[in-house]
Amino acid sequence: MMMKSSWRYPICDCFSDPRLCILSFLCPCVQLGRNATYFGEPCFVVASCFCLPYGPIIRHKLRSLRDIRGTMSTDILSYMFLPCCAVLQEAREISIIRNGQAHKRKAAKSLINKKSIHIDTPSEPLTIERT
Repeated sequence: MMMKSSWRYPICDCFSDPRLCILSFLCPCVQLGRNATYFGEPCFVVASCFCLPYGPIIRHKLRSLRDIRGTMSTDILSYMFLPCCAVLQEAREISIIRNGQAHKRKAAKSLINKKSIHIDTPSEPLTIERT
């Protein structure tokens, strides 16, 4: 059985990313909309309906994606008592995911730009020349 992971940053660790902190506390609906776009939700609809249950739903999707401990009840409680902190915590988790994807794309591009790629296999080496 696999262990569930934790959030990368605690929910009250708000001030270590000042840019996201300001946006999450001054315009939480905008940041929630930005978080929702990661899951294919329309930013404008989510941002304009902040009081509807979008926050816990987005949080639940993110927890499921990252295999983070918690329940829908804890997601709801997070939004009831610490809504701005919850939005910020999710934004930071999504930025970790996006940075990892950007790193993978950069590595793939550097492989594509090489003139040849050498791959060692157990039977014989393989070299692919680019023309």
